[in-house]
Amino acid sequence: MPLSRLSRVALPAMAVLLVLAACSERPDLESTITDAARDAPWPDLVPLEPLLAASAPPRERTGAPETGLAARRDRLQQRAQRLNAAVVDADTRSRMRAGVRPLPPM
Repeated sequence: MPLSRLSRVALPAMAVLLVLAACSERPDLESTITDAARDAPWPDLVPLEPLLAASAPPRERTGAPETGLAARRDRLQQRAQRLNAAVVDADTRSRMRAGVRPLPPM
């Protein structure tokens, strides 16, 4: 199966990016850790169930989602009407047409 044009360009480009990323220097993260953090004990592992039980229950949505969708639909329709309106008003259009000579027939 022949390689598509995109594959012929994308694969070498990805290989070059991978090589360039491998050649970069790693940041020195060891100097950002304080001695207190380095010497601190590991945290205790606890079961997840008690933590989930103690959390607040999910909030109920207020209002029907259809209300929000209807409002969004109305806003989008109003925007579409504004975008479909004439960009150049009739007076300006007539002045523009009067200022341009019609082309002679060919």
